[in-house]
Amino acid sequence: MSFQHLYRRLIQAAGSEEGRTLRTVAGRSAVVNYIYRSTGDGISWIIYEIMKLKDRTKRQELQDITDRFIESQVLVPGKWRPITQEEVAGQSLKPRFLRRIQKTLAQHHELI
Repeated sequence: MSFQHLYRRLIQAAGSEEGRTLRTVAGRSAVVNYIYRSTGDGISWIIYEIMKLKDRTKRQELQDITDRFIESQVLVPGKWRPITQEEVAGQSLKPRFLRRIQKTLAQHHELI
């Protein structure tokens, strides 16, 4: 049997409404496989960049950036709060740094 056939049987067994079950699984998968999901290499870069900023930035501003990044990494359906386009718009430190974080995580997405 093909993978697709077996997967469909699994979805059918998981719920009485196949379409609804598939939408739920797809939604959960989108959260868990978030393009900006942190990886070891991505986290190393973020820590390095935060350490470079710590003496040149107000502590609270750096803490706000760090907290927002951490919130975006809670990849639990129903609790997930991805960084929005509005949050990365603008030229102040927070949107610029969040954009750099996203760019770096996208580059390291397939790594460990």
